[in-house]
Amino acid sequence: MADSGRVYQKSLVSPVLKWGLFAFNMFFWICGLILIAIGIWAFFMTRDMNTNTSMDESRDVFDVFFDFTIIFMVVGSVMFLLSFFGMLGALRENICLLKTFAILLGIIFLTEVIISITVLALSGKAQRAIEELLADKAIEDYRDDINRQNIIDWFQETFECCGVGDERWRAWESNPYFNCSSPAFEACSVPYSCCKNETRFNQFGTPNTRCGSGMLKPRLSESDVEDTIFTTGCVDAVIKSVQDNIAIVGGVSLAIVIPQILGIFMARFLWVQIEDQRRQYS
Repeated sequence: MADSGRVYQKSLVSPVLKWGLFAFNMFFWICGLILIAIGIWAFFMTRDMNTNTSMDESRDVFDVFFDFTIIFMVVGSVMFLLSFFGMLGALRENICLLKTFAILLGIIFLTEVIISITVLALSGKAQRAIEELLADKAIEDYRDDINRQNIIDWFQETFECCGVGDERWRAWESNPYFNCSSPAFEACSVPYSCCKNETRFNQFGTPNTRCGSGMLKPRLSESDVEDTIFTTGCVDAVIKSVQDNIAIVGGVSLAIVIPQILGIFMARFLWVQIEDQRRQYS
């Protein structure tokens, strides 16, 4: 159709691509909102449970890493903001927002790749560094933070492990409550989460919190305690679990990576189409 000597053609912007990118980002935008809500709810639910550590105390990186409420809020906020750029950019056909979305998503993807390569290249050193950090922070401060305690218990129960490093279950000797020289009633013990299922619960099905009692006595060898508690270090147990479930780990990795790559390419194709469309009318 002609108008004032100018010929107009049909839109070069694919509606499938436009609304597909919009729906794609709306899904992750909603997921981000849900994560933020869960993180805020869990943060206030657990705030008063921590009686040994003041919420006003300074928190280091390790504290943040072991606080799932903060992780949920941070991850949710990143998803919310990033998907908002992509969603609004697709809806308004805004090239600036689409480029911002693609660049930020690309930075996140490259960061994940660099971290993965670094960990694989320095696997031995990385494992030792993690074990030392866990021994210093997770083991020694186990009773000082209820959130950290719950996470450590979950790890030990899930991966059927106890302690870290070469000392394995004996790493709990560095905890002031479990050390054999401690005046506490838990002296020479390990947390109940170190216990095997048959000893962790009593005949009524309730947790037997004293099942790890006496497991750190110097005269006891691994063969003496292995029927009662797990003796594998947690870092070794996690690595073995990953190796045994490599197909699942690969599937989860793809489930994280593929949407990122798809989002980058969809945004790229859409802004190119928008640029072509604008050139047609210029």
